[in-house]
Amino acid sequence: MPGSPEEFCHPGSVVHIAVGAKNFAGIISSYYGTYIIVETDAPVRSYVKMGNRVKVTIGSGEDQLVFDSRVCFIAKGEQVCLELPASLGRVERRKHLRITAELPICYRSGDVEVISKTINISAGGVYFFTPERLNVGQRIIINLYFTDRILTLKAMVIRTMQNAATVEYCDTNACHDQLVEYIFSQLT
Repeated sequence: MPGSPEEFCHPGSVVHIAVGAKNFAGIISSYYGTYIIVETDAPVRSYVKMGNRVKVTIGSGEDQLVFDSRVCFIAKGEQVCLELPASLGRVERRKHLRITAELPICYRSGDVEVISKTINISAGGVYFFTPERLNVGQRIIINLYFTDRILTLKAMVIRTMQNAATVEYCDTNACHDQLVEYIFSQLT
């Protein structure tokens, strides 16, 4: 059997998803290194929930990739985002899918409050413009402004560049699902 998911996880590949006794067929519409988005042949929302463990088979006959996965997101009733397990040999180093997104952001560091824009965003952190140089390890509070909500998160600076910084969220438990939902809504 070929060793890398790239040989199986390309748009148009046939996928079967098993949830208990219920099975769904579909095709891969997108592959992101650590995630695939599958267009199923029937609405799955009644049977599959975000976070569910599922059995996934990609391909047919003797040429199959079979693995257990986690449902990351369901969109439009029949689009399912599935996580590819590390045992398949990920090519993406990031833990979270990252998308380009220009959103308003406000961050506070001590008494200083700065309004800016994001460059890209994931469920684990955000890369954004900053007029002042932040320090690696510095803790800040950020507000991310979505069209329908504001998320306030504690974050730590993990990388700085001239006029930009990358932060990792310190505690996303309360809003992780909202971040994931936003990211996948932008992909579909």
